[in-house]
Amino acid sequence: MGRVIRLKELYQARRRRTEKVSMEQCVELLEWNLKRSLDQYFSSPPEERSMRATQIRKLSEILEYALRLL
Repeated sequence: MGRVIRLKELYQARRRRTEKVSMEQCVELLEWNLKRSLDQYFSSPPEERSMRATQIRKLSEILEYALRLL
């Protein structure tokens, strides 16, 4: 007898796997950028620290959002 293949479910499962891998890579990049921004904050002159602190806050908010999506 024939076997029914549910193509829509297969495509959805494949897409979810691809999206998860992409999101994990995105999280890795965000973490790297956050670490780099922290290093730059501590090595920057005092007049630049406010700008760098804002950048760190924004990166951490984006990272938090991406982690919730995983």
